[in-house]
Amino acid sequence: MIYTHSFNGLTVQTGDILCMRNGTSYNWFSRLWEMIGYLVPGRVDHTILYVGPGGRCIEAITKGVSEFVMPGHSWNADKLAAKRLYYDTLVGVAYPLQGLGLSDQEEDRIRTGVADYCLAQVGKPYNANFLNTVTDEAFYCSQLIYLAYRSFGIDLGACPVQLSTEPDSTQGNPLLILPTTLMANCAHRLVHTHK
Repeated sequence: MIYTHSFNGLTVQTGDILCMRNGTSYNWFSRLWEMIGYLVPGRVDHTILYVGPGGRCIEAITKGVSEFVMPGHSWNADKLAAKRLYYDTLVGVAYPLQGLGLSDQEEDRIRTGVADYCLAQVGKPYNANFLNTVTDEAFYCSQLIYLAYRSFGIDLGACPVQLSTEPDSTQGNPLLILPTTLMANCAHRLVHTHK
């Protein structure tokens, strides 16, 4: 089933990508996450897949692939800090399927399949080997989403996003999948209040 929700005024559907920046202004621990985020190049240093219903999401963070529900329609990392042990700020939303010319049925099939792929990875460990983008034994945030879409023939590593002629092939996979790449390669919208 395809779910629709909104965070900070941006509409998301199952399979859309929340583009995040580490850290918030809540406390010293969130400032630590902000400092760690500076190690990741680009405007975005974390990505999350929206699954639904409500604020249900999947992410790969240092404790591994996990599922959580952000309550309400405003992104507030402080509300889930005890569960996630992570602080982040919503920068924007990436829409990977926009502009690909897919039928509504095909788009729904891919959205559902990408969500199912990511849900099936819950509990797997974090992949600290960022140069191993093809493993499915462990994941970092953008790699999880990249491989989920790749399994359905969508290449998020291409700019702009393209339909892949060989979805199961590992040939041509990028050496590294940066979170900011997912946002840059996809149609996206930014949160207006972000500086």
